Amino acid sequence: MRSPPYIRDGDLSEMMLGRPTQPFLVRPKDYFVVDGDTVSLRTKSASTGRSVEAFSVRLDGVNAPEMPKSRATDALMRGIGIEPHPGSPGQLATDRLRALARGHALLIEPVEQENGDVVDRYGRLLARISISGSPGRDFDLSGALSVSAVLHEEGHAVLMRDRDLPPRTPEIVEALLRHRHDIDTGPSP
Repeated sequence: MRSPPYIRDGDLSEMMLGRPTQPFLVRPKDYFVVDGDTVSLRTKSASTGRSVEAFSVRLDGVNAPEMPKSRATDALMRGIGIEPHPGSPGQLATDRLRALARGHALLIEPVEQENGDVVDRYGRLLARISISGSPGRDFDLSGALSVSAVLHEEGHAVLMRDRDLPPRTPEIVEALLRHRHDIDTGPSP
């Protein structure tokens, strides 16, 4: 089994319409955690050179609580050092995903839905997301974890109806680890 490729800046475009259908890797500088179940892949705008969204990736199979709705006073409160929604379930789920992902590469596995699509009604890529086993720009298979499994185990996400929770160590990671072992030592007898 070959390791999935890293997505490169040239592979992404601002508000791109097409979505990958094969697994790919993303370096920490190329994504931003939006909320407890959504990650935004980023690219540089051709016109401004600023970081902009190429597309969003939504965790398949689990649902995290929504972030609280913004109010006009939120910015004022943050300006004086007060978090306006401390302890809300949506904020806790978002904070946990940000803590898990901070500085780690991601493995994104698009998931085909019953209708054959890999996107939801909002245009987000539906995928299983795994977090590298250690921080850094490259994906470390050792200790890699399924985001969905961790968030569900910790109570930050619920399993969606008719869905199975992925194992804590994703199947693709297990397969890549076996392959790496085969390369290093040769096939088992």
